[in-house]
Amino acid sequence: MGILKNLLFFLLILPIYISGESKIPRIISLVPSITEIIYAIDGENALVGIVDTEGYPTDIDKTIVGRFSSPNFERIYSLSPDIVFIEGVEQERFRRPIESLGVKVITIQPEDIEGIFAAISEIGNIIGKGEKASILIDSLWKELEEIRRLVDTKIERKTAFIELSQNPLVTVGRKSFLNSLLEEAGITNITSDIEYAYPVISQELVISRNPDVIIMAHKEGTDPLERIGWSNIEAVKDGNIIRDIDLNLLLRPGPRVIDGIKMLITAIHNDQ
Repeated sequence: MGILKNLLFFLLILPIYISGESKIPRIISLVPSITEIIYAIDGENALVGIVDTEGYPTDIDKTIVGRFSSPNFERIYSLSPDIVFIEGVEQERFRRPIESLGVKVITIQPEDIEGIFAAISEIGNIIGKGEKASILIDSLWKELEEIRRLVDTKIERKTAFIELSQNPLVTVGRKSFLNSLLEEAGITNITSDIEYAYPVISQELVISRNPDVIIMAHKEGTDPLERIGWSNIEAVKDGNIIRDIDLNLLLRPGPRVIDGIKMLITAIHNDQ
């Protein structure tokens, strides 16, 4: 399977090589986390277009081709990209219209920390920044190992429910990188047994699993304190509801993933 994947990857990028010499491919990133990765490995010269990064990285001088959920296909075509990066949940529906423009599409969808590091490596190789990517990955691994030692020796695990949307009630399952972030921060996700990355669940499930902490990973909806039946949840009784959290840092599987884990540790284990 690995050989087949490598072969497909080679065939995918083959057209950007000319007479044995490589050129920098023209890249459009429809994913803010991928844009962050490209900048983190000094590959911004390859970028010709991006979606709105919503504040990070700052001072980006690139053509905006729309938003994460609504890219402008005409603008994408006008930039003559070699490759467009998308993510594999909401944006997979954009694959066919972009490919109909004669543009290659690459899906980046990490499911855990190791997957994020693999994505950094893959992107680095595609844009000719493989060495920079390796240096970044080595640095992130070292920080992650330090965090794991801290969590293993000094932190008492807690259970948590992470809410991405109230209506419908969307949370995090086993195949989301967020599940991995919670685990690395010494937190047990109460819905880690659900296979899907972002399942829709019932309020009754949250109530029955009684999390120690509730993480509000969105800005809309009613307060858990005001919801019928939630008053007996441990997190609600103890006031352990995390609302003031940097959502860009939490929700992006990119080069700041270690900062996201540290943020969770500070927010949830501040009493230890």
